[in-house]
Amino acid sequence: MSWKGTLVSIGYLSYSFISKWGYLGLFAASLFSSSTIFVPIPVFIFVFSFGAVLNPFFVALSSALGSALGEITGYLVGLGGKKLLEKKYEKQIKKIKKTFKKYGADVWLIIAAATPVPNDILTIFCGLIKYDWKRFLIDMFIGYFILCLILAYGGHYSINWVLDFIQPRLGV
Repeated sequence: MSWKGTLVSIGYLSYSFISKWGYLGLFAASLFSSSTIFVPIPVFIFVFSFGAVLNPFFVALSSALGSALGEITGYLVGLGGKKLLEKKYEKQIKKIKKTFKKYGADVWLIIAAATPVPNDILTIFCGLIKYDWKRFLIDMFIGYFILCLILAYGGHYSINWVLDFIQPRLGV
């Protein structure tokens, strides 16, 4: 099976799972999506679409919680690879640590999580520098909650427009 076919299969299985399990399914799909390192699985499409069907606030809450907890994988990779990566990238690590201290790591983490861009490098770095894991989870949750609120309410208020736009192009 091609990688495109694999992604389509994952998308279909995720949609089926979320449809069956609701908020818990969205939590699990978000957890899985965020726990994969360097393999982006776009769970945010489901946050948008299920925001139109379920309560958008709880869609955002369950997805943000799952996404934040899934980021622990990257954090643990950084924590485990500390000795290996620290020697190889000593200068870059010092530079990023300095930037974190100067501008505040919380702001960087929240901004990174509040964008749909993969932030695996940043989560690995947080483990590498042994950033406080409680603050890490809180920052990730806040950022993901902001993003998921925007997506869920966007889906809630615009799904009819999106369907009207897509359906004629698909011949439905």
